[in-house]
Amino acid sequence: MSGAIRRVLRRLGSVGAPDPKTGKRPPVYVKEQAPWSAVRNAAHSYGFAAFTVDPRSDPGGFTTIKITYYDVVGPNGQLAPFETFTLRRPRRD
Repeated sequence: MSGAIRRVLRRLGSVGAPDPKTGKRPPVYVKEQAPWSAVRNAAHSYGFAAFTVDPRSDPGGFTTIKITYYDVVGPNGQLAPFETFTLRRPRRD
């Protein structure tokens, strides 16, 4: 997916001016390079992500979130891991 461009929200809560007829505010989108985006397993169109959070208890340590995406691969809902990755960021205390 090198060079792919995806539409993403500019920032959480960013919205445009209200529509005079409906009063609804549209989300504000920007385009950004997204080589990490849109991984797809064409053989299995259904699945879900499971999240494991480790907030850590040590001040200044790292909070981690492990994400595993599972494909639903069988007629009875059998699962197979498709992709796993971990996000981490320093605690703010």
